[in-house]
Amino acid sequence: MNVNIETAHNTPEEREIKKIIEDLLRTHTLPLYTEKVCIDSTARSHSHPVLTISTKRKDPRCILKTFVHEQMHWLHNGDDRWEKARAYFKEKYPTAPTEFAPPNSPRSFWTHIIVCWNTENYLKNLDKPEYLEYINETCPDYVETTKLVRANFETIGAELKTFGLVSE
Repeated sequence: MNVNIETAHNTPEEREIKKIIEDLLRTHTLPLYTEKVCIDSTARSHSHPVLTISTKRKDPRCILKTFVHEQMHWLHNGDDRWEKARAYFKEKYPTAPTEFAPPNSPRSFWTHIIVCWNTENYLKNLDKPEYLEYINETCPDYVETTKLVRANFETIGAELKTFGLVSE
């Protein structure tokens, strides 16, 4: 899949992040579920409606994690596997961590079990094991959810496979 990377305001910071992502695309086999990426110095990184990467982080390893994380939101986007998996995880883990207090909804927690597991799985499978610890120490996101995913990595992976929600 070809990815079109645009800058929102063509600032030097946005162009720098664009170049980093282009370099990552050349040096890694990244999961690609979107055809358009926007680099925006005025926004937080988010997945929808257009995958958008902020300029907050400059470290290529942190940008790698953010890019993969936001791509994983698009894994089989819009099909009923997400709803079924969210319902399953809601029953299994009924209490959302405090990191999902408003403005984030608790529903986001059950979505992020799927997204964080797939992100962690991608990072674990890189040929650079030192990346994973560096990324997790230096670029923390969804800390409580990531702890839950790590503590139950094999189990959650097996559960996600039953829903067909493991990125290849």
